[in-house]
Amino acid sequence: MFLLFGMNSIHRTSMAGPSTCRFCGRRALQEVSEHGTRLTVFFVPVWTFGRGRRVTCSACGRQGSVGRREAAALSRT
Repeated sequence: MFLLFGMNSIHRTSMAGPSTCRFCGRRALQEVSEHGTRLTVFFVPVWTFGRGRRVTCSACGRQGSVGRREAAALSRT
């Protein structure tokens, strides 16, 4: 039996609308990025683990972790 599996990292970035930065307090564009590691079997993604989301302020450049709901709320604004 021949089994082909592997792991690769994923990184997706989406620009969100203007929102108030929690670090500098200014209203600016917030960039939301999602990263994680994906397990593949026969080149088909099976399971994603180690997933995290970060928000980056375009005014001050600081980054912070956000939850799934907060990232979705930032994307809707």
